[in-house]
Amino acid sequence: MLQCVQAEKDKDFAKNAMKSMSAACPTSLCLSLHHFAQVHADTQSQGPLSNIYDLMKQEYRGATRMVSRHDFIEGVRAMMVDKDKSPKWDPKDLSQVSDEDLESILDAMPKELELGWKEQLLI
Repeated sequence: MLQCVQAEKDKDFAKNAMKSMSAACPTSLCLSLHHFAQVHADTQSQGPLSNIYDLMKQEYRGATRMVSRHDFIEGVRAMMVDKDKSPKWDPKDLSQVSDEDLESILDAMPKELELGWKEQLLI
């Protein structure tokens, strides 16, 4: 992802994008890329994330788990509470985010916590 931005012909866009991404939570960046790659692959192969219900379920899992993690709390502290704009991310570097951690964020939730609105849709 970073290589694509660096190769961008619009250097102002690339510079601003790199600045934004370098300040962002490494886990959030990796999770977004991981999720979009899964969605793209499933869309091509008619996999589970090619339907809106399963896609929204995975989005819900990621959002629910991310707001309870250290990085969300740290981001709120750095931007809204102390306003020092210096979050201490954990892990602090993209290379330290593991595939296992990303998968655990998107794994199925216990049935009672899983998004349950499919019954209400006319699918």
